[in-house]
Parts: sequence; structure tokens; C-alpha cells
Amino acid sequence: MLKKFFFWGSAIATALVLGFAGGGTVLLKMYDKYAVENGDWKANTLTASDEAGPWMRAMSSFGGPLAQRREYSVSYRATSAAGIPLSLRCTYRVEVPEMDVAWWSITVYGVDGFLMRGDDTNHSVNSRVYDTSGQDFITLSRQHPEQGAWLAVGEPAKEIPKGRPKTDRYEFDLLLRLYGPGDAYLDSPASAPLPVIRVEDCR
Repeated sequence: MLKKFFFWGSAIATALVLGFAGGGTVLLKMYDKYAVENGDWKANTLTASDEAGPWMRAMSSFGGPLAQRREYSVSYRATSAAGIPLSLRCTYRVEVPEMDVAWWSITVYGVDGFLMRGDDTNHSVNSRVYDTSGQDFITLSRQHPEQGAWLAVGEPAKEIPKGRPKTDRYEFDLLLRLYGPGDAYLDSPASAPLPVIRVEDCR
């Protein structure tokens, strides 16, 4: 009984804080605070682990790999390319290396934490689509490329989340989900092979 009381008490307190402070912004700040870096990607090693407390569990539900345990799935987040904030004005080339995973996906999100608005629905590319695209990279852009796998960047968010730092200049972010990850992603998340995001053109 006492255990349930503490569980629900923590859940209610978390919900209240998120409601007043701008939930997505608070959780993403926590994600970055406890994250390890791998190029432009960041991974939180506590997400979906036994060490995760109420805040971390809330963060997992917000941006984690469908609340699965860490040994079954790992997620990385990127807000930049070569250290430069991701911009709606640019076209990017995402080069995907051989990764020791059963399945993966990359999804584009606006700064409000939702899929970006637009006429296109290509906001996510998975390993199956990529393998049949005939190319060794993904185009990340607003306009449909002539060929190959495409990640569509839509319209900017209607509202900027409350509490977002002015230093956060990225206009969208990428979430990489890895399912059935090999030991490299579990034991060495800061050095495991990951996609490389390159700037091709900016207008």
C-alpha cells in the first residue's frame, strides 16, 4: 500500500511540474543532462533501465523507444549536423553505416515534440524502406528528392514550447530508434556506429 502511495505521489508531482513548466522542454533538458554524446547524437543510458526514476520514466514515454527495456531498444536524439543546429532552410544527407541491430527507424520531430506539419507523411524512414531504396544515404529535406529514401521536413511549429532556452537554435530534431541492439550500443553508446548527418545545401 505504501509503495503504491509513493508511486502515485511521484507520478502526480511529475505531472504537475510538467504542466506548469512545459512538459516536453523539461524532459528534453533532462535527456541532455544525463546523455552521452556520439557525434551529433545523444543517448540517455538511464532511459528504460532499472535505475530510472519517475522523471526518467516520464522522459521514456515522451521520446523513448515505445517504453521497452533498454536491452531491447535504444534511442538517440540529434539536433545538429557537424555541431550546427538543424535548420529548415537546409538539405541534409544522412549516411547510414552497418549497424548491429534487428531494426531501426529515424523520425523527424518539430521543436514542440510533435511530427512536423505539412502535406507529406514521410516523417520517418526505417531499415526496411532504406534497404529497398537502392542508395546508401537518406535525403532530409523539404522537397522530395528524385530518388532514394526521403525524410520530409515540414512546417515549423506553431508555438515554441514554454521554457525553451534561447540558446536552442535548432528548428527540428531527429530521433533514432534501435531495436534489438548489439552489445556496442548497450556497453559503448558513445562510440557505437551511428548515421552521419551532413549538410548538402542551405538557402
